[in-house]
Amino acid sequence: MCGPTDWAFSESHHVIVVHRAGVLKRLSSQFSTGLSANTLPSKGDCWVIPAGTDYAAEAVGDNVEYCELHLPVGIIGRDFVAAAGTQDRFLYHAIEQLAVLRPYGDDISELLRDNIVQGIRLHLKGYKASAFDSGERYASVIAALESYLRDTLSKRHSLDEMATFTSLAPSTLLRHFRRNFGMTPYRWLLERRIEKSKELLRATKATITDIALDVGFSTPSHFSDQFRKLVGCSPREYRAAIKR
Repeated sequence: MCGPTDWAFSESHHVIVVHRAGVLKRLSSQFSTGLSANTLPSKGDCWVIPAGTDYAAEAVGDNVEYCELHLPVGIIGRDFVAAAGTQDRFLYHAIEQLAVLRPYGDDISELLRDNIVQGIRLHLKGYKASAFDSGERYASVIAALESYLRDTLSKRHSLDEMATFTSLAPSTLLRHFRRNFGMTPYRWLLERRIEKSKELLRATKATITDIALDVGFSTPSHFSDQFRKLVGCSPREYRAAIKR
């Protein structure tokens, strides 16, 4: 931006602006709550504009990248306090993960996106599990979900679908899945799919592309990337090694 850039707004929902990249020479912020700040943003700095708050700002500097979150009051609640330049590393890294996943359309990526979004919601709500919410109460439900997922590894899955299958809220499902397996449904599915792909690489002559699709990946390249991360080599290298 060559000259000053001004903007002002007031929304019926909360707004959080998270700075992702770029350098400004000056940033002045003014809130109708009385808060004013002249704070230069760093990666992970957040500007919180509560619902109904008038906000105005003037920025001078180079091009910057930021993410703007719009949070319905009905979901998050009204207890938001205006803030300028508050560091939130969790929110920053969550947003960066969502940006990395943006090009992918397979269900593993969608599940991870859902998990990240749920994590952001819980993070912003200051979520606390209720005292009576015991693990035993949901053990059979999670076990049934595990059996279903194991039988349908090649099928596309979403967090909403799993929540419907178990009749649990997504946040409750995630909490009890972690409690039972020590990981998210995304990680569990990924590990099971890689295990199945190793079996197919050892026991069949199917192509890498066919195996990738058979175990639920949308593209061979995504399959290969995830396989390398978990196994330490590519599917082709794995197959070649076991044939020696």
